[in-house]
Amino acid sequence: MLQAFAKDGGLVIACAACSKAAGLTEDDFIDGVQMGNPDLVLGILFDPAVKTLSW
Repeated sequence: MLQAFAKDGGLVIACAACSKAAGLTEDDFIDGVQMGNPDLVLGILFDPAVKTLSW
């Protein structure tokens, strides 16, 4: 489902702190998933035209 979402233009961002705690790096992610960082996330989270889903 995430791969289809990304293929359709969706942006999938993994929490860097959660990934680190789980021992994951970007090499462990499926195609289309990016490691979150402040520069990437802040502009997106506070854009009123962007819809977010957190789980």
